[in-house]
Amino acid sequence: MWPFKPNPYKKIGAFSKYISRESFNKFLEDGANMPPLRNGVVDFLLFQVKDEGFDSVVNRLAEGIDLILSKEGVVVASIPPIVLATFGFPREDVDGCDLRRAATNALMNKLNDSIKVVHGRVQGMYGFVGTTSRMCYVPILPSFDVVLKKLGKLKLGETCEFNVSGQ
Repeated sequence: MWPFKPNPYKKIGAFSKYISRESFNKFLEDGANMPPLRNGVVDFLLFQVKDEGFDSVVNRLAEGIDLILSKEGVVVASIPPIVLATFGFPREDVDGCDLRRAATNALMNKLNDSIKVVHGRVQGMYGFVGTTSRMCYVPILPSFDVVLKKLGKLKLGETCEFNVSGQ
């Protein structure tokens, strides 16, 4: 058995860019007072890779995720063969629009007819979601169901820039 109990107060790590150590410690002490969600612009990119079996999906997802990360994106969720990423989030000092568009172009150039992409900028929310036993710092996109439907209607090799009205 491991003899040391980890100290959660030292585990703020990457969160220190987005929340003060004092707020983080207060949240750990009293999870019922979770910080409120904040309104903000969310630049997102949702992609789906061609499914020709496990190996092809894994390889294409790895290529796509590497490209996202190289363009300063953050992978928020991955449910193979689909990935959701954000750009500029959760940092308010970075404009994610150009990063998102550059990532979209890189994905389409690299994976061309093996990928489809919906991307856009929406007014959303972000913050901590969950419980004291499991929480995530995530964006919340309005009308995400519409974004998923849009992705489903695209053919491989196509991309669509989504706006708030879903056009």
